[in-house]
This record gives sequence, C-alpha cells and structure tokens, in this order.
Amino acid sequence: MEAEDPFTNPMGAKGIGEICVVGTAAAIANAVHHATGVRVRDLPITLDKLLNQVGAGQSWSGSGAAVVVQVCGSM
Repeated sequence: MEAEDPFTNPMGAKGIGEICVVGTAAAIANAVHHATGVRVRDLPITLDKLLNQVGAGQSWSGSGAAVVVQVCGSM
C-alpha cells in the first residue's frame, strides 16, 4: 500500500532540478560586478539598476563595463 506524499505533483514526480540553478543568479551577479565594478544586490539585474548605482556614488571599474552596457542596452 502506498502512502500519500504531499510534496509530489499530480504525476507523482518531485522537483529536484531546482538544485542545479541555486547558484546561477549569484554567479551572474558576481560576473556583472567583476565586469563593471558595480554591485547590484537585488534581482533582476537591469541596466537601470547598474546606472542607479553609478549615480549613487559607485563608479565603473572593470574592463568589461562598455560591453555590459552595450549588451544590456540592446535588449
């Protein structure tokens, strides 16, 4: 006799794929910080948030700053 599991979906499967994406947002945020020198601490990271941080006293510093602005500005 099977016991009912409240954590399964209607097909009886449990979600385990989320474990793989836990560190993705942090890795992207660190890559943006490494490229621009600007630390954005809330998601999603947008061009507006980057520019607001620069306006708040942080400055661009990384070799990839121009590339990030071009890529984000074209979305």
